[in-house]
Amino acid sequence: MTLAPTPRAGAWLWTGIAGALLTFSLTSSASAQIHCASWIDTLLTYPSYPAEIQCVSSPNYDRSSDVETFRWKGHDYMIMNRGNELSIYNVDDPRNPTHTATSDFDFGTRGDSDYDLIDFDVCDDCRYGILSHKVKRTVVFDLGADGTPSFPDGDYAFYDGRDLKIGGYVFAKGGQEYLLSGTGPGNCETGTRLYTVDGLSSLSFLSCVEVGGAEILLEGLHEYDTGAAFYLFTGVRDETAQVFRADGAGAALSLVHVASPAGMFGRRYELSIDSNNDLLASANMDDSEIQIWDIANPESPQRMWTISGQVNNVSLRSPSAGAASTLMVNTAGWPNSTRTFTVDSSGLEEFEASYWTDISLEHNDQPICVFAAGGALSSDGSVLYLSRYAMHQVFELIECLDPVPAVANLVVTPTEVFPGDTIEIRNVSSGQIHRWALWVTEEPGGTVAAGNATSTDTNPWNITFQIPQDLLWATSYEAHVKVESDDLVPTTPKFDTGIVIDRTPQATITVEPSAIVVGEDVTLTATTAGSPAADPYLWTIDPPSGSSFTRIGAQPTVTLDEAGGWDFHLRVSYDHGAETGGLYEATASVLGFRPASVVADFTISPQSPFHNQQITLDGSSSRPAGGELSFAWTVESAGHAHTGCPAEVTCTIPAESLNPDTTYDVTLTVTNNGDDAVSEIIKPLAVGNGDFQPTITYLPADPEIGESVIFTIRDVPVDIDGATWSMGAPGCSGADPTPECVPGLWTDCKAQAYKFAANGTWTVNVSIEIDGAVISATPTSITVADTGYCAGGWDCGNAGYDNGISASATTLGAGSAGDPDSILAVKFALDDFGYEPNRHKIVSFCAANKIDATVQGGPWPNEVFIHPDSGGMPDESIILGHGTVWTGDGSGSSEVVLTTPAPISGDFWLLSRGDLQWIGEDLNVERDSGVNSGHSYSSSTGIAGIQLTSQGNFLLRVTVEPDNDVFANGFESGSSSGWSFDSINIFLDDFESGTMSAWTWASGAIQP
Repeated sequence: MTLAPTPRAGAWLWTGIAGALLTFSLTSSASAQIHCASWIDTLLTYPSYPAEIQCVSSPNYDRSSDVETFRWKGHDYMIMNRGNELSIYNVDDPRNPTHTATSDFDFGTRGDSDYDLIDFDVCDDCRYGILSHKVKRTVVFDLGADGTPSFPDGDYAFYDGRDLKIGGYVFAKGGQEYLLSGTGPGNCETGTRLYTVDGLSSLSFLSCVEVGGAEILLEGLHEYDTGAAFYLFTGVRDETAQVFRADGAGAALSLVHVASPAGMFGRRYELSIDSNNDLLASANMDDSEIQIWDIANPESPQRMWTISGQVNNVSLRSPSAGAASTLMVNTAGWPNSTRTFTVDSSGLEEFEASYWTDISLEHNDQPICVFAAGGALSSDGSVLYLSRYAMHQVFELIECLDPVPAVANLVVTPTEVFPGDTIEIRNVSSGQIHRWALWVTEEPGGTVAAGNATSTDTNPWNITFQIPQDLLWATSYEAHVKVESDDLVPTTPKFDTGIVIDRTPQATITVEPSAIVVGEDVTLTATTAGSPAADPYLWTIDPPSGSSFTRIGAQPTVTLDEAGGWDFHLRVSYDHGAETGGLYEATASVLGFRPASVVADFTISPQSPFHNQQITLDGSSSRPAGGELSFAWTVESAGHAHTGCPAEVTCTIPAESLNPDTTYDVTLTVTNNGDDAVSEIIKPLAVGNGDFQPTITYLPADPEIGESVIFTIRDVPVDIDGATWSMGAPGCSGADPTPECVPGLWTDCKAQAYKFAANGTWTVNVSIEIDGAVISATPTSITVADTGYCAGGWDCGNAGYDNGISASATTLGAGSAGDPDSILAVKFALDDFGYEPNRHKIVSFCAANKIDATVQGGPWPNEVFIHPDSGGMPDESIILGHGTVWTGDGSGSSEVVLTTPAPISGDFWLLSRGDLQWIGEDLNVERDSGVNSGHSYSSSTGIAGIQLTSQGNFLLRVTVEPDNDVFANGFESGSSSGWSFDSINIFLDDFESGTMSAWTWASGAIQP
């Protein structure tokens, strides 16, 4: 399959009203544009990059490292990871994200990391999300119960799993929310646990997730609801994706494994589903493949197409069934790796390849930290939200897509309402729309109750309607939308849906706190459905002795000033009538709520200790704090008990007192000496094995000089806070032989790359830091062969001048616009290499890349141009070739292969001047005085991120080949069959002496 960039005819037009998708136009402006995609907005960036901002180690600066889109209560949202916090935007109008909420968890940072929030997951219409964080580990957070997602009070619960990357995934089915995570309560040892979620810390364990009886640890979750069944496509690290059918609901939910599609991979961002067209995109970075699957039968997915590409992030969306899907792919951490496609029944087509790679375009040309990180498409595939670490950008792709027929659709929120509630009806129709209508009717009869039933191009896209509180039982309401188009016949011109009204609301009571001592207050909270009448909450409170009393309001506070059982009764009044007439009332009761005279509580420090650490149990949080209390501790496991705790408020357990890899039940029994009342609490204490000795392994086993060796720290069961290495030998390009590692974006500091500059046997060791303690690993020896060389030597190009650098050649400039420290030029004379004018072509050029400066922000892009020579100066009005070389990662030579080889008719120049904006500025050249004087023109540093070699080799080279394709058989210009000639030069190589009477070529004979 050939993937070619082809601008699409047609465009979607948008109004200024959020969410208002109007129409495709038949005449596209794409033909008048260089690119059909357009850069709409940048939501996160820095207008300037002061020196203190690094790609890592700048924790006070926001980053954009991944992004999701989701639907929540009828509206579309985009949520992005800002490195340490989350931000939510409303994207009902995909082109104009509106900030909605920002988290303020303030978990702190691990060291100086910008990227402590590693991963997160939210789902459509889920109240709770989950994230993994380097400090708090696995965190469940709340998006609230209101009509807009938020982070109310920053509420969260966390689970201190030892693997900081665990996190988890959430999904909803049948009104119940579920959580999948590798950490939390439950008896799964190594795999993923399935829970129902009823609150931040209300997780009910259901089962372990298994395939063939073996537990698995999920790395991704993607939901697919066919209407008849609910499926989960799950990613597993380094393994094939697994497909489960979710049967039942609530405590009876079960995950039935139905498929393991061969070749389908899909961790967190490596899989995406277009449910409108029953399509799935998956990526396998290791095999450099992107696959498109037909999942119309989810239990037997069929692979349709495969394209090549090292990708670890995909997003697939379409506006409606039958419409082409948009596919976005990129590779995190790689500059300019974003690619975009359309997918339909005939295959895939790539568009806008240069739009994502051309750094002359403003949205790509950024100085540092702008690498592909993750992307997500809007629900209709028309807008791309692209995370690029230091930036978060919005791109419109609509000009690149074909117009599609309209599909009428609407969303009513909330989906179930009560009399007196206000609903929103939102037009979410897609495709080519020129006029539309949105309205609500009262049934029976069909009287218009809200909106306008006549189609116009000015109708609103959102209307609201309040259900009357005095609604009769025989009355119902229905929402309608219809769409019209002047060009394409709508696939679905009209859509109607009934409004679900619950006329029998309920009331429940919450008592907080649930455990108190006599004399403390409790707060009674009424949770009701529907819109109660004015002052509807009547509480009747029955104490253990004495007379009943009442309270009015939704949340009264009551002092429980005597021991015994307290009864709480709630009555909620509503204005609308019951089925048989009269006032409707909802009631609820809590009976026998008992305050105590003592409540036990304690803390464990550290929370997840090793067996060779001292552990402190502290019961000072027991109540009443000032009472005469007695304390008793037990610390027990199935095979061991610690009996050394005194009958005191604290117990200090010495190191080596508990067994490693064992979970103990710690029980605190607190007695109130005044009335002999007793309170008991049990908490688990997981004790890890602290007897570990870090070791070092490395690959390859027999390295050469200059070969990258990867050293890995083994046998450390926890995350480390840093590592200091000693390599014992000099490194290539002057690398530090004692590198230090701080956890950051691309490393957990358990691995270190190093290139040895000398052969021999060397001793390598490392010291690691864990919670302030420094532990030394067992040293290892490595033997480096006396073959090979350090990277950065020339391995591309066949034309270059050696030993021509003058140390004083620092006057190469570009007028006032250029920076001399970023310019390098080489003039190539054809005679010096035996190349003839008009008979050779330039096929590629390259630059040395000796220095690994990723810590300083590398690699960097460098614009390089090929110009013909004109009187000893480059003629910048003619560009024979142009490309970007990336330098500063120490990988050796960086080569640019020209798409169209450049014919050369004389001497030429290779010129790096940093940016396209400098083309045309005066180039003031002073020739060097080296061995090959007159060829090298350079500043003191040359191209960003590389340096002159000690031998004085030039940093730019070029590959030249005979031009047999363009100037075949030695003809300098001209042809036959209708072509005209100024002259024909014929070169007869290896022709023996003699005469020639005639010769022929493809167009016929020519007489001499």
